[in-house]
Amino acid sequence: MTCDFGSMIFSLESSSHFRACKHGGTLVLPKCIVSPLRSRPSACLISSKHSLFSVSISSHHATLPAQSYPQQEEKSRQLFNDDITEFLLKECGVSDRQLPTINRKIKVPLSLRKFLHTARQVLQFFRDLGFTPHQVRTVIGKYPNLLTLKVDGLKPKIDLLTTLGLTGEDLAMVITRMPRILGSSLEENLNPKIRLLANLFGSEAHLSQAIKRAPDILLIDSNVTGNVAMKVKQMKSIGLLEDEIKDMLKKAPRLLCLTTETLDKKLNNMTNLGLSDEQIKQVLKKFPWILTLSVDKLQKDMDFLTHTAGFAPNKVCIYPLFLAFSVEKRLKPRFMLYKYLTVEQSSKRLPISLATMLSLGDEEFSRRFLNNLQTLELYESYISEPSKTALSG
Repeated sequence: MTCDFGSMIFSLESSSHFRACKHGGTLVLPKCIVSPLRSRPSACLISSKHSLFSVSISSHHATLPAQSYPQQEEKSRQLFNDDITEFLLKECGVSDRQLPTINRKIKVPLSLRKFLHTARQVLQFFRDLGFTPHQVRTVIGKYPNLLTLKVDGLKPKIDLLTTLGLTGEDLAMVITRMPRILGSSLEENLNPKIRLLANLFGSEAHLSQAIKRAPDILLIDSNVTGNVAMKVKQMKSIGLLEDEIKDMLKKAPRLLCLTTETLDKKLNNMTNLGLSDEQIKQVLKKFPWILTLSVDKLQKDMDFLTHTAGFAPNKVCIYPLFLAFSVEKRLKPRFMLYKYLTVEQSSKRLPISLATMLSLGDEEFSRRFLNNLQTLELYESYISEPSKTALSG
């Protein structure tokens, strides 16, 4: 059978069902196109604008026997992935360790040429903003799909952050910590969110400071109005005034990232720790970050402070920062050293209270209490062996 494919090749190439692989001089025609040919196999030449392909025709498939379509497809995919990998390593500066994560996250379009063109524009955009190679590498590692976004869409979002006073190192720090901000819609997400948050914090300047502390507040629930209103209502329920809540949020803006369910759970837990609403209010005004600590950690610290160290709950309210310290690395070793020194100097009162000893910064604590080999070794043993008794040694 002799076939004239001259008039047929155009319709095949323009068909949505046509799939061909031209790698290595092989043209593969889908079974569904060729199967209607019921005559015996014969060989033809198909001309195209690129080259001539020698094709074997059968009632089941049409392909050169050299390589099957799946093999060619796999080879093409591998070459495509190799090009992406080379770009990420050489031009973006990512490490081999970052590659698996980036490859899982990135959504590369079918056109490698278009992807590389867009990605190189993105890289140059951030370099022009003053981002260091390390910052660019970090941003891509956290949010690789940034490489697929058009610079024309990124620039207005950067301009919006700049109007809030986030420039230079501040801007680079915010984007490096939370690059997904740039994936948010400008009109539907960032603009309305920033207007509401600026009103909540009192000014754009205060909002700018909050974003520097917790960039993820720009990624809170898209229903930002209802989200924030519910949290403010929850905090008002324990007697906090609106101005007090604003002050809390300025200190700990990440509270806005808590879900209403989590916030409710944290407030209830503080009640379960034996604190009254007034005491909870006192703690939150001094140390609002307490609401970002896990329930288990708070329970563990409170148990140690009240049952072992002997603090009354109202005393803990005066020093709420104690609840952020590690029991094993700070609270217990210092308490044990305090008890040891109390016994050693039983003839005279220690010139410092336990609360003050727990509060001292590491440098000051070391200068005052770890100034000789005996107490230094003892203190280190308390850290490495937390179960050791306070009077041992």
